[in-house]
Amino acid sequence: MVYLDACIVIYWVEEKPSQIESLRQAFAALGDEDIAYSPLVQLECLIYPYRTGNKELLARYQQFFAHGICLPLSENVFDKAAQLRAHYPNLKTPDALHLACTQYHQCSSLWTNDDRLIGISHHLAINIINKYKS
Repeated sequence: MVYLDACIVIYWVEEKPSQIESLRQAFAALGDEDIAYSPLVQLECLIYPYRTGNKELLARYQQFFAHGICLPLSENVFDKAAQLRAHYPNLKTPDALHLACTQYHQCSSLWTNDDRLIGISHHLAINIINKYKS
C-alpha cells in the first residue's frame, strides 16, 4: 500500500502540467498495489475547491478519494508524529503526521514531492516526481 502526500493527489486530480506525466508513469508502474491517504490529505486537498466554490473540482477529488483507502489518524499515529517532531525539530506537524501515518500503517512507501522527508523517513518517502521525471 502506497501512501500519497497531499501534493501528489493535488497534482493528479488537478492534472498539473509539470507533474502529470511523471505521475502517469508512477501510477502505471504501481500495478495492483493499493493507494492510501489520510483525513489530513483530504483536508489539505479540499480547501481550494471549497474556498473557490469549484463544485466540479470538488467532485473530482471526491471521486479520487472513493477509490483509495483512507487510513485513520489514531492516537497512536499522533503519538508517533510527536516522537518524530521531538527528534526532528524542523519537521512540520502535517509532515510528521503524514510520515507517522505511513509508518504506523506499514505502507510500502510515501509518495511525495518533498525531498526533506526522504532522509528522515529512512527512504520510505520517495520524491515520485523526480523519480519519473523525463
